[in-house]
Amino acid sequence: MKKITLLLSLMITTLGFSQTLTGTWKMTPIAASFGVGPAQGDISWWSNPESEVALRACYFDDEYVFNADGSFANVQGTQTWLEGWQGSDGCGIPVAPHNGSNAATWTYDATAATVTLTGVGAYLGLPKAFNGGELSTPSAAPASITYKVTTFTATSLTLDIQIANGAYWRFNLTKQVPVAPTLTGTWIMSPIAASFGVGPSQGDISWWSNPESEVALRACYFDDEYVFNTNGSFSNVQGTQTWLEGWQGSDGCATPVAPHNGSNAATWTHDATAGTVTLTGVGAYLGLPKAFNGGELSTPSAAPASITYKVTTLTASSLTLDIQIANGAYWRFNLQKQTLGVNTFNTPKVSMYPNPTSGIVTIEAASVIESITVYNVLGQEMLSQKGNSASETLNISNLKSGVYLVRTTSNGKTATSRIVKE
Repeated sequence: MKKITLLLSLMITTLGFSQTLTGTWKMTPIAASFGVGPAQGDISWWSNPESEVALRACYFDDEYVFNADGSFANVQGTQTWLEGWQGSDGCGIPVAPHNGSNAATWTYDATAATVTLTGVGAYLGLPKAFNGGELSTPSAAPASITYKVTTFTATSLTLDIQIANGAYWRFNLTKQVPVAPTLTGTWIMSPIAASFGVGPSQGDISWWSNPESEVALRACYFDDEYVFNTNGSFSNVQGTQTWLEGWQGSDGCATPVAPHNGSNAATWTHDATAGTVTLTGVGAYLGLPKAFNGGELSTPSAAPASITYKVTTLTASSLTLDIQIANGAYWRFNLQKQTLGVNTFNTPKVSMYPNPTSGIVTIEAASVIESITVYNVLGQEMLSQKGNSASETLNISNLKSGVYLVRTTSNGKTATSRIVKE
């Protein structure tokens, strides 16, 4: 009996941890995600068609946040879906009190299978639905609303609420599961001051770090790509030029030198527990080719078979690496993940010059250029212009010095390349 009781206790505990409202939920972006009808579970009167998932994008990205401390928040961003009783129909600026401006709390009664939100304006699914009716004005929002929890799993939630005369609204939500950051993808060195540096201890770059002026000077370095493929292979992609140092035969932008030119096959492994990433393959590197475990190269032929870096920080878009070289000294490298694919413009279809540039760029294509958009390395749009000929002029003189991505659309096809603003 004691064993059975213990087993049941463990099962209940496990269930409780795997099925919890705590976290962030969104309406499930499918047809019939929400609907209304004459009885609980019956949405025959109306439900959202699949076409409205895109139409109501400002609604389906709304977040319903159940915090562990019992507080609740409606997070709608700059827009949500409004209805006539809120002043307009369609995507618009959230309207108080259903805009999350008031403090709110939540309680889940597992026995009664209900969840109650307390706080004027707090809601799930649709702001107009409350116990016993539908709002006709925002100012009539109740102090609390209780929903029936019809189904509840670790990642899905179905709620029902009776509004009037036995009618019910039904809402289907999906839990947003955090995605662990991954190295998979294409990275470049962050084009900023102190992107890389060296010093007497880990994280200390007091001996030397790149000044901001060198971002443009070393444009051939800051556009180098470090590609972590999903199949475990790794590539150094440097294009026609990269930054060389004396031990490689010259100083400055020049043709990449083997074996650090990506000519050898390489692989990568990330040990999240140890906080390391290892590149295996002669010449494969991150940050600077000369830095290896225990020292710095004095000749390319001495490149090691593998190098292991300490992963100091890793997010969805940033990566900080450290490597000990000698006598406790460390190099540090700060990288950014590429959010836009890059296609070389070194083709007969599209050309862009001069690059680097102080401001004015000419872009030429085989057919009419429809649009040109410039992004920073984080993927944020900096400027955009329409085109109406096969040769267009782009003015980026107002942008700060650094590396940018230029996306050109011509004949329905898009190409993206880097440009360096001096």
